[in-house]
This record gives sequence, structure tokens and C-alpha cells, in this order.
Amino acid sequence: NESFFDFVPTILRALDYSTTVWICSFGIWQHGDVGAELHDLERCPFARALRGAEQVLVVTDTSAEVFNRCWCILEADLARQWHKPYEITLPEDDSEELWEAVADKLGNLDVSACHATVEADKQAILAYASNHCGGVEHLSCTVRGLSKSALGRARIHQLARRGDADTLLEAGERQLTDWRCIRGRTVEHVLASHSHVLALKRVSEAVGWLHLHAMDRDGKTPLGVAAEKGVIGSVAMLVASG
Repeated sequence: NESFFDFVPTILRALDYSTTVWICSFGIWQHGDVGAELHDLERCPFARALRGAEQVLVVTDTSAEVFNRCWCILEADLARQWHKPYEITLPEDDSEELWEAVADKLGNLDVSACHATVEADKQAILAYASNHCGGVEHLSCTVRGLSKSALGRARIHQLARRGDADTLLEAGERQLTDWRCIRGRTVEHVLASHSHVLALKRVSEAVGWLHLHAMDRDGKTPLGVAAEKGVIGSVAMLVASG
């Protein structure tokens, strides 16, 4: 039900253009009988792709429908089991209505109420949850927690893009120190690239200029990202800071 016209720009904004992505709805046949394969996840195409991936990015929309799908719930738990970073991104980052819709979906997530195109697939996934995930309710709680954490990280990203230093600082030094986006960038990377010079200075001071030379997945520091985008104000401030 999601709009492809939302999906594409959301991916392009979240990831570097050189990133290779595997999109499960395009990459596997969606109408086969998977029930016979679920006892051995190595045989499931999405599971093989997930094992080979570095991380998982969930793209949702105003309906937050993705969190009602059995397959997506199973993928989230496998990402947790296999220690794959799990992130969420939204097409309208400044829409509080969208954030609230997603948060509400996560708060009420119930695997037993999720759906699949083929009912037999849903039953097979529920059986797998009972046998391998500590039960359906345990799986629901696990994925609620995983997704809530991912949503929290996504909101930090939103605040950094907006340059909302006051709310960022309320998150605390630990959050600001540990946070990374899916591209491996710190809050300072994001602030610098969006020319939020005052917010960049305040956040950098709050974490003791810890990330001045931190590199993202492409090996770029906040200064490097700002210079690449031609953000003169951020470049000047970062150069002056050492």
C-alpha cells in the first residue's frame, strides 16, 4: 500500500548513492509457499539476503503499515538475532503526525494480529515464533523494543537536520555521544552538513568536541562533509575549532 513516490526519495535521502540495497519485495517471489522452508531459515531468500547485509533500513509511510506485516516482524527479530543494525526512516521527517502514527503502531504491535498475503505463511511464522522466539508475545515485545529504539534514533536524526539544539541537548550527553545514523554519521556530521552552525557549536561543546575528527562510513569527518556540500559557515567554525 505504500507509495513508491515516497519510497524512492526516502531511500535516496537516507543512503549514499553508492550504497547497494536489496529490496525484498522486488528481490523474491512474493506468492510462493514458504511454509515448508521456515523450519530452515537458511533456505529462505530474504534470510540469506539478510545474513549478507550490513544493516537493515525500514522505510515506512503515513500508514506505518510495515509494522502490521508478519514477514517484516520476523525480519526485525532475525536482524536482532544476527546483530544487524536496524533503523527506521520516514518520508516526511518534519511531520509530527507521522511520527505519532508510527510510535502508536509500535506501542500496540501484536504479532498475532499481523497479516500476510497468504494465510498459511502467517500461521507458519507464528509457529516459528512459538518454537524459536520464546512465544508470540515474547516476539511482540522484542520487536516493539527494537523498533522503538530505532524510532528514537530516527528522531535524533530529524532533530539534527532541523538544527534543534535545545531538544538534542535534552537527549543527554550519552545519546549525543553514541548516536550514529545509517551512514555512520554523528550528530555533528548532520548539523554541519545542514549549516546549523550555532547548534553544531553547542552540541560539540556538550560532548567535549569528541567527534571533531570522527569519520562516517565513507571516511569523512564533519568538516569533510561540510566542505563537500559547500557549507561555508560550518567549515569556518570547524576549522577554527581545530
